[in-house]
Amino acid sequence: MAAAQGWISLARFENLYKDQKPYYEYWFGEAIQKSMPTALHGTFQPVLAMLLFQRGWKAATEVRLKLSELAQPVPDLIADGRRIEFPYPTEPFDLCVEILSPDDDEQRTFAKCAHYLDWHIRCAWIIDPEERKAWMMTLE
Repeated sequence: MAAAQGWISLARFENLYKDQKPYYEYWFGEAIQKSMPTALHGTFQPVLAMLLFQRGWKAATEVRLKLSELAQPVPDLIADGRRIEFPYPTEPFDLCVEILSPDDDEQRTFAKCAHYLDWHIRCAWIIDPEERKAWMMTLE
């Protein structure tokens, strides 16, 4: 993950990086580029969304969260049992999923998921498809 140099405001971040791919995330004044997903990551993400949908969840991939003025991450997948707020979630929901790519920093991903819980998202999953491992963090 690459970070842009120096502190930037949220307004400047949105002006510079809002729709740029690969996506950038805003974390406490830093613009941090998301890792490039592998083919396995890219295949797993929509399959997981489809499985959640089949179980009655509303799911979406690569949606920017606007739950905090300090950070605007783009989780790999979000899901809720009721609905997903449009155009961007500004209220807590049920699930955020981070799918690890080989370039991802595991510690940073766990810290990111801890912030999801701080914002009252009920559950966060971290999935490593290469290693076939998964972790779950919850508010309960």
